Amino acid sequence: MLRSLRQLTRASTGSTKSILLREFIQEALYSPVFGYFNREDVPVGALPEPLVFSELAGEAEYKRALHASYENLQESWLTPVEVFQPYYGRALAKYIQQQASSHDSAIHINELGGGTGTLARNMLDYFHEEDRGLYERLTYTSIEISPKLAALQRQRVGEQHAASFRTTTTDACKPEAWGHPSQEPCFILMMEVLDNLPHDRVGLFGSADEWCQTEVEMSEEGQPVRQYMAPITDRAIGQCMQLPGWQATIDQQPWMHRIMNPFVRPDSFVYLPTQCRMLLDLICHARPNHHLIIGDFDELPDVQIPGKNAPLVASKEGGITYDHKSVLVRPGSADIFFPTDFPLLAHMHSHAVHQHLPQSEVRGHHLKAGEFMRQYANSAAAATRNGYNPLLQDYTNFSIYLGGTVEHPRGD
Repeated sequence: MLRSLRQLTRASTGSTKSILLREFIQEALYSPVFGYFNREDVPVGALPEPLVFSELAGEAEYKRALHASYENLQESWLTPVEVFQPYYGRALAKYIQQQASSHDSAIHINELGGGTGTLARNMLDYFHEEDRGLYERLTYTSIEISPKLAALQRQRVGEQHAASFRTTTTDACKPEAWGHPSQEPCFILMMEVLDNLPHDRVGLFGSADEWCQTEVEMSEEGQPVRQYMAPITDRAIGQCMQLPGWQATIDQQPWMHRIMNPFVRPDSFVYLPTQCRMLLDLICHARPNHHLIIGDFDELPDVQIPGKNAPLVASKEGGITYDHKSVLVRPGSADIFFPTDFPLLAHMHSHAVHQHLPQSEVRGHHLKAGEFMRQYANSAAAATRNGYNPLLQDYTNFSIYLGGTVEHPRGD
C-alpha cells in the first residue's frame, strides 16, 4: 500500500528542518553572512572604461572585447547597462524625461538593486546635461541590499550628484524600505532584479495529479539535504496559482511511465515568481502613483534544471562559468537566476493595481530591448565599423516592461 502524500514528503530526521524553496534561495543569495551578493568579492562587475564600439571592426571583435573584459574581472558578471554605458542609461533617462514632461512637480526615481551605480550615474548625467529643470526637481534613490554595492554607489554617483542622489541599504521587498506611502509621481527601475528574486516551485504529485509545493530539508549546518513535495499551505504560492498563464504545458506521459514513477512529475514543475508578486503588492501600497520600468531576460540558454521558468544556476571561477544541475548548491557559492515571464508579469502588475488601487488601472506593455533602444537611444554611437550594432543586435533575449498607473475618470 502506498503511503500518503504527507507521510512521503514530511519524512525527516530530528536534526533537520524544512523551509520553502524561496526561503532557501533568499538565504543563498542575500544572507548578510554568506549570501552570494554579500561576498567579499562582489560578483557584479564594473568596466574600468566604457567600450568604444566605433573602434571595433564588427561582431567578432566586439565579442572578443567582451570576453577579455570578463577575463579581467574574473568572477564578476556584466549587465547590459554596464556593457552599453552610457547609452543604455541615457535611453532610459530619455524615456522618463518624455513621460515626466506633463509633470511640473517633484519627480522621484527609485532604483532597486542599483549594482555598481552605473545606471544612476548615466541617467543623472543625462538629466543634468539635457534637462536642467527636471534634474533640479528630481530625487534619485537607490534601494540596495548589499552594503558593499551601496558604498560603491555612494562613491561613483553620490560625489558627483550629491544633491539628487541617495542610497539606502535595505531589502526593497520589506515595507520599511519604502517608508510612509507617498502619492507623488514615482518611476521605479528594476534592471536585472526580477531574475534574482526568490521563486517557489510547484509540481504535480501522485496518480491523482495533486499540485504540491516544494520544500527544502536543511541540515543543522545550514546545508541543503534534499528538496521534496508537500501539500500547498503557503498563501503566496496559492495566490500566484490564481493568476492566468502560470501553468506549464504538461505532456501526457505514457501509462507505463506513470506506473513506474507515480509520484513526482518533473515535466509538471513550474517556478512561480512569488517574491515578485509580493513586491508588486508592496509597491502599489507604498507608491500608488508609480510607473514601472523593468528590464530582464525573457529566456535563458542551456538551462539544465527541468520545469517552466526554471533557473540557471551558475558560478564563475577564473573567468570560466560553471552551470549546475540543481538549485541545491552550497549557499553563497553560485548565482541563481530565473527568466522573466513578461506576459505573467503584466498580469501580476494589473492584478496588484486592481486589488490595492481600485480607482486606477495599468497602462503597460513589454517589448524587446533592441526595439526600446531604437526608439530612445543614440544607437548610432554604439555601431561598430562594419555596421554591426550590439546595442540593437546583442542580448536578443532581453525585454523591457513599461507600466504606469492611471486613475479612472471621476464621474459627475
